Amino acid sequence: MRNLLRLLNKSFQKQKGLLISQNSLEEVIRAYRHEHLLAIDDHEKELLRRVAIEKEVTEDYGSKILIRSMFVYEDRYAQESWFDVNPIIKEEVKS
Repeated sequence: MRNLLRLLNKSFQKQKGLLISQNSLEEVIRAYRHEHLLAIDDHEKELLRRVAIEKEVTEDYGSKILIRSMFVYEDRYAQESWFDVNPIIKEEVKS
């Protein structure tokens, strides 16, 4: 949620007003995606592919980095939790 608000704020700043054009928002999202993709190395990309399939992370150091870097999110519902790749980079990681 915090990242969504940050992206919206960047769009507001870019537009210099409260109305956001679709182009402005898409440009901000593309820049955010690009920034995140540049930070992913090959090992992390493989871990992200595994998370996308298994919906879980292991306790190893690499998986903890994925969560801290916000490449992976944890979802919780009714005493259950599962993990998935940040939607903004998910499609790029699959390839």
